[in-house]
Amino acid sequence: MEALPDYPERVAADHALRVERATLLGSLALIAIGAWWLLGSIGSQSSPSIRFAPVALLFSGSLLLSDLTKFDPSGKFRIATSCCISWPPLLAITEVNRVANGNLGALALLGLMTLFLLISSRKILSHSISSRRWRGIATLLGLGIAAAIVLDSAEPISWAIVIAPTISIIVPDFLIRDQSSDQRRKFSEELRRAEREMLRTQSETPGMQQPASILKIAREEGWADPEKGLRLILEAEQETHRIEMMSRDIQNLKIVANQSVSRSESITGRSGKSREILELAEKEFEQGSFREAETLLRSARSKSDSIERYWADAKNAIQTASEAIGSETGHMIDSIRKSLDAAMAAMDDDDPMEALTIASTIPDQVSGADANIEIANESIIEAKRAISTIENQPSVEISRRMDDAIDALEKGDASMARGLADGIIREVKQTSDASSTVQRALRQRGSIEGRLPTGGSRSEWTKRLDSITKLANEGDWIVASEKLSNFVRDLEKFESERLEAQEMLDFLNSDWPSLRSRLDSAGIQPNNPNRMKTEKSLAEAEEEIENGNLKAALHHMGSADESMEALRRMA
Repeated sequence: MEALPDYPERVAADHALRVERATLLGSLALIAIGAWWLLGSIGSQSSPSIRFAPVALLFSGSLLLSDLTKFDPSGKFRIATSCCISWPPLLAITEVNRVANGNLGALALLGLMTLFLLISSRKILSHSISSRRWRGIATLLGLGIAAAIVLDSAEPISWAIVIAPTISIIVPDFLIRDQSSDQRRKFSEELRRAEREMLRTQSETPGMQQPASILKIAREEGWADPEKGLRLILEAEQETHRIEMMSRDIQNLKIVANQSVSRSESITGRSGKSREILELAEKEFEQGSFREAETLLRSARSKSDSIERYWADAKNAIQTASEAIGSETGHMIDSIRKSLDAAMAAMDDDDPMEALTIASTIPDQVSGADANIEIANESIIEAKRAISTIENQPSVEISRRMDDAIDALEKGDASMARGLADGIIREVKQTSDASSTVQRALRQRGSIEGRLPTGGSRSEWTKRLDSITKLANEGDWIVASEKLSNFVRDLEKFESERLEAQEMLDFLNSDWPSLRSRLDSAGIQPNNPNRMKTEKSLAEAEEEIENGNLKAALHHMGSADESMEALRRMA
């Protein structure tokens, strides 16, 4: 027979339901028995422990019955706690009944119950130190209840029977120690020592935030993990030692830097940037920024050492540069004077090395300026000499530029004066060369005109030649030279094209007589349209070449070639 897939779950559910029903019935039964006992004790002259203790036990048992059936970790904890609280009062009740000459069987049964609760509580709460300490606390609560029960007993032995065993069982639970107790005690001692040392160090050395933070973490985590706490304390001590060493180094560096700054101030006669940097370094040190303080202290010392080393030389260099400049004026001198001002500003900024670098070059600059002025003066003299070679009066533009060059030289701007003078020299040379070229060409005008074409296009060439002559008469030689160059280039191009056209025409004229003989032999008369067209086109092409109309000549030669080709096919 095959079982259903959910059969195990259904069986477990049915079993759990039966257990719950049995638990409920058991709880109701215990409550009913407790109620019956309580009702029966009304009006009884027995002691309160006899009347109410069983009722309390029965009612407590009804509440714990469900935990007994489930017996999970939380239920086991509640059951064990109840056992710890219950067995001392049950022992006290047994002792009270013994003193009252109670039934021996009942006393034996109560004793067995007490022993069973004691064994159960110790077995369940014995797995860890915390559980054993909780067992002691719960048993101590039960001891208080037991002490109240035996309070009316006048026999000291009752106290000894109830109190002494209970205390002997509780005390070991409170005195138990784990494996880390020695380490925890060592951690506690080291932590107190480290905190005392930290307080002392913080009052003497700034920047102890990091080790203090590590100690705080050790205090929070070391009790749970003493080994980690001891490691953190060691780390905090190492960090403290490192900070103390760095603090001592910075203090020594501060002394050296302060001495260097004082010496530099005695040289300059004032408090400068080095002192400001030193004060800023002290503030950074007080705030715990050791790296920044060290950097600033080294910067202050470096600046002070630079003052000690270069101040006197820089001061002498500035004096020498000032004497070299003197009272001279001019554009270049003004620029050099700005360099001198920059050197003096560097001295005010406590940078004598930069000032020395700038000032040491000024005498050479002044010498270079004098040399440039001399060269510019020579260029102006050369420009005047070039102007004097001009046959006619120099142009207004050249005269103005000459005046500007002289004015720039007087103002000390040698570069501009030299540039203007060199430009004048180049322009005069260009004008002279252009004048020679144009005059030489105009002297050969007859031969040039002989190269010009006849006919209507000749007038255009003549006009261009006349404009060149006019510019030459006006003295505008450079423009005339440019136009002459363009004229010659265009004329040479025209002659080349005319030569090519003439060669083509000569080829057609040489081919035409033989073709004409073949036509006569073939009976093609001279009045043939193609023969007439060929004769006419060749004549017009020759005429156009003579007139200089090369495009028209090429057109006529093309027509002649077409008609000749047609005649060849006819022949």
